[in-house]
Formats: sequence, C-alpha cells, structure tokens
Amino acid sequence: MGRVGGLTLAQVRARRFPSHPTPGPEWEGVTVTHREADGEKTDVLMCLLNSAGEYEWIKIGEST
Repeated sequence: MGRVGGLTLAQVRARRFPSHPTPGPEWEGVTVTHREADGEKTDVLMCLLNSAGEYEWIKIGEST
C-alpha cells in the first residue's frame, strides 16, 4: 500500500485533519475530511492539479 504525507492510504482515509495538509503531488486524488473548529460542520476535500499547474484542495462536500 502506498504512503501519502508519511501516512498509509488507510490512515489518510480514516483521519480527520484539524487543517488540511499543504496540497502537492503526494496528495493528488486523495480525499480528506476537515472539521471546523466549532464542530458544527465537516468539509470533504480532494487535492487536484488545477489549470495553472498548481495543486489545490477543492471542497467536494459538506456535512452539517
């Protein structure tokens, strides 16, 4: 199994990040969750390569 940001893919899928990691090629296509500080919602994010050739996190969903 591959590693992403020092974690196995299974750990990444199961991990909630207090802030999302810096986007980069090691995160491309990986989906993570980020819970807001107030705990009222959780964002679902995916890292993708944009048209400018830079990696970014895009929000693909939200749970309230």
